[in-house]
Amino acid sequence: MKKISAVLTLMLLAVAPLSARTALELFVDAPDGIVPLLGHAARMDMADYHRYNLPTPTENELGGGSRIAESSEGSLLVEMSPSSSVQFGVLPLRGDTLAVVVETVLTPQSDSSIRFYRVSDWTEVNQRNSPVGKADFLPAGVSAADVPLLFAQARFEPEQGVFVFTNTTAGYFHDSDRPEAVASMKQTVKRRFDGKKWTTVSEER
Repeated sequence: MKKISAVLTLMLLAVAPLSARTALELFVDAPDGIVPLLGHAARMDMADYHRYNLPTPTENELGGGSRIAESSEGSLLVEMSPSSSVQFGVLPLRGDTLAVVVETVLTPQSDSSIRFYRVSDWTEVNQRNSPVGKADFLPAGVSAADVPLLFAQARFEPEQGVFVFTNTTAGYFHDSDRPEAVASMKQTVKRRFDGKKWTTVSEER
């Protein structure tokens, strides 16, 4: 019995540091290539500046300045450039922890893409379905064909483990050429990722 207890204790100790690591720690430790345009040394500098509340930007691989704008235990936001940002988050799941990378570009309209990596070995996680699509924002009776494209900005909320998708499609069109169906689209959709697939939690008109 004592041997079993000792083995269980060792297993818990091995898993605990992984699940308890903050978004900032994982951001720094992630292999090069996972956080776009920021190598390990650059991320270390950014973390130091942020810890000491210094607004100093760090040069990224395109020659521009990047900085950590805000952070919490489960998420941090990096201002990559005046027109792009990266949110880096921690998504604990049963048996594993995922690193969340939300890349957002602000032009021509705010639009985001999302990737996940297993913290245990930093392999990318396959997503069985898309994070969000036109059908998720459309009410019953409106066809996806009536909306030529979709722009949606994503934000990860680590406290609830959900992603908030804000519809930004309307701003892409001029009043004269905006499809009528765009006006009927939902404004926000909350979705959850369970390590394999996405499901809708709630939506708001």
